[in-house]
Amino acid sequence: MSALFAFAAKDIRLLLRNRAALFFTVAWPLLIAVFFGVIFGGGSGTAKPKVALVVQDASAASERFAQSVLKLETLEVDRLDAAAAEQLVRQGKRTAAIVLPEGFGARSTQAFSGDPPEVGLWLDPSRRAERAMIEGMLMKLGAEAMFSNISDPVARQSWLEASRAKLDQIEPGSRQAFSDFYDALDQMMATSQANAKPIPEADGKTDDPAAANTFVPIQIAEREVSVVRRGPRNGFAISFTQGMSWGLFGALMSFVTSLVLERMQGTWSRLRATPLSSASLLLGKALACFIVMLATLLLIGGAGALLFGVVPHSLPKLLLAFVAATFAFTGLMMLLASLGKTVQGASGAAWAVMMPLAMVGGAMIPLFAMPPWMAQLSSVSPVKWAVLAIEGAIWRGFSFAEMATPVAILLATGAVCGLAGAWRITRQPS
Repeated sequence: MSALFAFAAKDIRLLLRNRAALFFTVAWPLLIAVFFGVIFGGGSGTAKPKVALVVQDASAASERFAQSVLKLETLEVDRLDAAAAEQLVRQGKRTAAIVLPEGFGARSTQAFSGDPPEVGLWLDPSRRAERAMIEGMLMKLGAEAMFSNISDPVARQSWLEASRAKLDQIEPGSRQAFSDFYDALDQMMATSQANAKPIPEADGKTDDPAAANTFVPIQIAEREVSVVRRGPRNGFAISFTQGMSWGLFGALMSFVTSLVLERMQGTWSRLRATPLSSASLLLGKALACFIVMLATLLLIGGAGALLFGVVPHSLPKLLLAFVAATFAFTGLMMLLASLGKTVQGASGAAWAVMMPLAMVGGAMIPLFAMPPWMAQLSSVSPVKWAVLAIEGAIWRGFSFAEMATPVAILLATGAVCGLAGAWRITRQPS
């Protein structure tokens, strides 16, 4: 066992003396993480807010209002049921949910009497900017719907009849004023006078306290939703995960080159002449690679936590992800080292294999930003499972049950690739 650790220590010392290999194993991944973290963190935030629309009222007025919401160019709106909408808002995947409750259509006929139609707004109370914007859009749509119906003769007569029927519910001092207003409105719209006096704006302000809410087109009922924060705290939480992937790549390439170079220079043959078996020699090489990769991940993760606020959601889960990812890439190193007899051939084959896996695995494009076809293709890459396991511990908030899948795939990948690579190397001529 002491000989095994001595052999591993020898490879680690050789790597530390190789400044170029050390740079691409540690410094280069850190530079990538910081560079792309600045880019991700400096986003302009111009994307449309995603909003869910829930229609619980089966009426023509509700459907018309729903269609006007769906056509808003400043929001990305999709129509969902109440349970799904609330869940997405709670998960932070939707900025808010707009709800048209039962009775919306019936109350839409009470433009100037009774309560205005109510629209529910479910959102995180801390999203003040989005709340103000969405409320403003809803009030605008409500006013447009109200005045559109006023312009329609049939709808207008229905509104006026309903309003006149409820005059007795208004304070006696205001009844005559409202009756005169209804008559004037009916006459003005019927004759389409070009210079007609404008209808009072729907801003909810009147001189009569009893009529304070008469001209409000809609009433917004806010509901606070406790959002479960599962997204990245900042752009560095994304970029440092990618930087860790590149750190694994750098260590992998260094040990692929080291193993092939030892075989080319005859060092491997001399080592096999010692009492140590070929399996022990390869295990020592794998142990050195494992230690370097794990130290690289710890170094990059520590720098992210101390300098850029990349604090893991769970430290034990992050260590589990590090160990699984390191084991998988150590096995890949062994397999890739068996693909060439020269340094140029082995390194070329390693880059030819690893670059496509990195491209579709999340080392270049974040997993959540991938188009659907690439997200499906990424499942063949062990890089994807390493990134997913690390993100699960840093900001996705994975439970141990959710961590089980990526960790198991990484461990299986490391075992299969490591055994296959060791089998090939021991059967190749020295």
